[in-house]
Amino acid sequence: MKVHRMKAVSMALAFSMTLGVCSFTAFANDSEELWVNGINILEDDDKTVECGEGTAVYDEDTNTLTLDNATIDTAKNYTGIYDYRDGALNIMLTGKNAIISKNEAINYGISSSGKINISGSGELEINLDGDPKNYSIGGIGTSKDIKIKDAQISIGLAEYKQKSNGILTQGHLELLDCDISIDDFCTGINLPDSEINIDNSSLKISGAVIGISIGDGDSSVISDSKIEINCFRDSFTDEYDYTTTPLGIMDGKDLKIINSDISIDVDKNDSNAIYSDGVISIKDGSKLILESSWPALYAMGEISVNKSKVFATCDTGTAIYTENDMKIENGSEIKAKGYYRALQSVGSMTLSDSKINAVSTNDIAIWSLKQMELDGEVYAKGGAGYPAIAVRYQKADGDNEPEAKITLNKEYIEESGGKISASDWYEDNGKTYSWTSFIAKNGDGKLATDFSNGLNEVNIIAVKEDEKKSGGSSHSLEEKKDGNKEQPAEEPADTNQESGPFDDVNKDTPNYDAIIKVYENGWMEGIGNGIFAPNGTLTRGMAAQILWNVAGKPESDGISPFLDVTADKYYARAVAWAYEHGIILGYDETTFGPEDYVTIEQFEIMMAKYKDMTPAPYTGASPNATRGYVAGAIVL
Repeated sequence: MKVHRMKAVSMALAFSMTLGVCSFTAFANDSEELWVNGINILEDDDKTVECGEGTAVYDEDTNTLTLDNATIDTAKNYTGIYDYRDGALNIMLTGKNAIISKNEAINYGISSSGKINISGSGELEINLDGDPKNYSIGGIGTSKDIKIKDAQISIGLAEYKQKSNGILTQGHLELLDCDISIDDFCTGINLPDSEINIDNSSLKISGAVIGISIGDGDSSVISDSKIEINCFRDSFTDEYDYTTTPLGIMDGKDLKIINSDISIDVDKNDSNAIYSDGVISIKDGSKLILESSWPALYAMGEISVNKSKVFATCDTGTAIYTENDMKIENGSEIKAKGYYRALQSVGSMTLSDSKINAVSTNDIAIWSLKQMELDGEVYAKGGAGYPAIAVRYQKADGDNEPEAKITLNKEYIEESGGKISASDWYEDNGKTYSWTSFIAKNGDGKLATDFSNGLNEVNIIAVKEDEKKSGGSSHSLEEKKDGNKEQPAEEPADTNQESGPFDDVNKDTPNYDAIIKVYENGWMEGIGNGIFAPNGTLTRGMAAQILWNVAGKPESDGISPFLDVTADKYYARAVAWAYEHGIILGYDETTFGPEDYVTIEQFEIMMAKYKDMTPAPYTGASPNATRGYVAGAIVL
């Protein structure tokens, strides 16, 4: 079993800094110079420079440079806007502005020896075509802080080049209420010595080797934002050849992600989507979609996911990995697939009140090296010959007989899977270990030391004991269909047509004939114990399942993109089919809401789409659909 780890972060940081030799280091001096479009604007009486059809105007009192529909295509020291001074330069954007390589090569868009503050309701396009032999290439750079607020900025290279940074600062970077896109730079955002704060912003980085490189300053925070990053290893020229690991986000200390949507896809070549030398905290409704070849989510410190979703895919390594503890809790949802492990913690692992779908193609799906607590919905499947879930515990001083290191919260029941068992002690490279895993419920003895009798597939259902005894809740009314792990619905001994096959349905029941017909055709079943629940409510997952049943359970050409529809759910194939045919769509790209109730109006829209008819406009004003109503609607 291999652990594919990213190379030492110090190496990657060194790479980023090597590429970051920039204008403010090479040319800063003590003179009073602010160059705009090849002119020192401080020497102009009106402090105004013509820039294409627009202007650049400097206000000495506020140290503000206002760009008003300006086009800057002439450089000073290969730079469009170049401030030699140490003070803060404020740039105000009005209208559409551009810094572009046109009349001559421009290597840097904006460079300053002091702080850079960019704001305004306008736009700024920086499109460079410089030569790294002459100068490093960058969009915006300074040795101090950068703050961008309320602005829309795009930064790109006409042709990909090495030694390039979209944004480079040795100070703090703040992106507030702005929209930033960075294309085809070696490093999208480079902060070798500091941290980043992104709040209520949109950031898209494409065509980079490293998306965001963060030093070991204070904790970096991404909140209420949307981030898309695509990274790849380009074919470097011989002169500037430098081989490194593509990375989405690399953080030198701690990383906090709060109520943010992050999508990262990195080249399938020794890569991480997100790496941190410290803690990674994901919380408050965040949603991450990560694809890589080395651990998609990797932390040297703790990984915690709280009230959030993470979808991680790793082609050749472990999907989610931490050298410390892992905590997934409070209604979170994890969908992880790894060539080796899906989830691995070198410390303890807690999966609490959350939905976990973990699949390994060639190893243990969920693995901890200390102990594990499970009390949510957990589906895990290991590779051939491996258990789905396992803990490898090293014997400590004072330990006697091995003890099971997996605990299952008593408020939950384990529906498919077995009993938890610890193996005997065994020796490995001079150390003593014990395995803990699941074995068959009716199996004799304990777990084998080579875990050969460990269960390859485990499905833990978060159903409280009192709900189980009462026959379940309305949220699982259709779970008796294909793929369900529960027992088939029970029929009463007397199935005459006077009362029908259900104790709570007779000829006086509204939609009686329809209920009998949908049952006989296999379109709907009861909820168990001879109960149909004609007044029970309908969920979106149930609706998809029922319409799929009516359609004859056709095969779907694809799978649904929804993080909240895991492969083990009874409605998974139905949702994929309904989504593929446009019958039931998601709330967004990754959220379906399978447990949300369906109104009468919503079901009528679904039925119209199923029949390839144009549905009536949605008004949002109707009661919840009942099972009896749905039966009647199907038959009609």
